[in-house]
Amino acid sequence: MSSKDKSPAPKGKKRSSHRLRNTAVALCAVAAVGSVSSGDSRRESERVYAAAVDLTVSGAYEEALEQLEEKDLSGYKEADGLARYLDCLRYAQTNEESAYYYDYLTNELRQIQFEDDGLAQHLDHFSSQILDDSASFDGQLQAAEDIEARIGALSRLTYEPQNLQDVRSEVEAARREYDSATPETRERVSNLSELEEAEQKTAELQRQDEENRVEVQRLVSDIGQLGAVTLDSKDQLDKLQAARSSIPGYLSGAVTNSDQLDAALLQYTDLQAKEEKRLADEAERQKKQEEKKKQSSTNKGGGWTDAGNGKEPSVSDSGQTVYWVKNGKVYHSTPDCTSLSRSKNIQSGTISQSGKSRGCKNCC
Repeated sequence: MSSKDKSPAPKGKKRSSHRLRNTAVALCAVAAVGSVSSGDSRRESERVYAAAVDLTVSGAYEEALEQLEEKDLSGYKEADGLARYLDCLRYAQTNEESAYYYDYLTNELRQIQFEDDGLAQHLDHFSSQILDDSASFDGQLQAAEDIEARIGALSRLTYEPQNLQDVRSEVEAARREYDSATPETRERVSNLSELEEAEQKTAELQRQDEENRVEVQRLVSDIGQLGAVTLDSKDQLDKLQAARSSIPGYLSGAVTNSDQLDAALLQYTDLQAKEEKRLADEAERQKKQEEKKKQSSTNKGGGWTDAGNGKEPSVSDSGQTVYWVKNGKVYHSTPDCTSLSRSKNIQSGTISQSGKSRGCKNCC
């Protein structure tokens, strides 16, 4: 393996201390034996690299590196360069990157040949670990994409109080899915801020819903305290009606005594109609009474008998025609006076002709 074929690890990447990477460094270092000349030098190199493998597999990674660096063997640098590709695999951001680095590592490992059966077994085990690790990584990416899709769907929800239950269910489900993911998967979720924003919106909906329900309970209480309905109940009923109209539709069913308010409104409407009819009838009666008075004041006899000569009475004295009965003590300004309602022989003429000294207190 030539070092010129190796790409450097991305800047800013921190070397992983994962056991799998450690094993990669040691095993790839052994692969560099192939570049060492044969004979004693090769055997010495194999001994050093074999010892490094044993140390790494047993967990003494730092000690293995110290031995390799101390011998300053060229294979170490090549081994470390190849191990950096394992870092790239672990830090890959997409499935495409993961597949690229995985293919590179496996192709390089196939070229490694060991005379030592123990080292070959280590290589096989390492290759299996690479495959498992890549599959696990792909699973993390897919899980992250699923979580991102679920969070992304939250922006399409309608954030209104009437949808609180559905919104809360979706937001909480997205949060559970995110929290239950592995730390590696959570790190790959790029739209966590959208979930947090959705949670804030849901909290605001919760606050609005609670306020709305407080208003509902207040309205139910006010309706319950509604007393007997009179014509003076208008302002109270108008306030209750306005309060009910302001209740969101999704909570209309929570106004449990709404029918009581409806009945009170109908009762007030009926009272108002009756009052309006009474006032209209009174106005009509007064109008007719005024018309009769006017007609009586301009009547030139109207079929009444003159007290003097049986002819149509003439206007004398003050020019006023008055009405009286023979045995009565007063004269009247109109034959429709209530005091004459039962009289049959009503006479008319001037005040002097009536012989009465004073007028009726009801009509004069």
